[in-house]
Amino acid sequence: VQAFEATLDQAVAETRAEKRISLYESALSLYGGEYLPDVDQEWIVPIRENLHQRYVNTMLNLSLYHLEQQEFRNALHWTQQLLDEDPCHEEAHRVAMRAHAGLGNRSGVARQFQVCRDALWEQIQVPPSPQTQSLYERLVH
Repeated sequence: VQAFEATLDQAVAETRAEKRISLYESALSLYGGEYLPDVDQEWIVPIRENLHQRYVNTMLNLSLYHLEQQEFRNALHWTQQLLDEDPCHEEAHRVAMRAHAGLGNRSGVARQFQVCRDALWEQIQVPPSPQTQSLYERLVH
């Protein structure tokens, strides 16, 4: 945990993009899943959630960086990693739709929107947000 957090802190402080990306990837490799999964006490819940949120945010940051660099396949890699962890993460679905659009893959955009819609409905019984629906409409029309 200390190595994971220290590496993330280094990444945030790093000014060189390539080094920051390398540090983010190193931090992700250190994440070993749920913190103390056998402990079932209240004090562990906020620590566990904080570490998991940092893990998820790091994958999102990597996907956004690659999207901005027009490295669409790398962006898709990190969004898929994130969505494997949290299938209802709408921002990751939006990044993936934009990456598919960047590759000229309109059917990929449509598939990603469908996966998003299905995950949200199956898990929490809500439709995609207006922001996600609007992005989908812009990308496929």
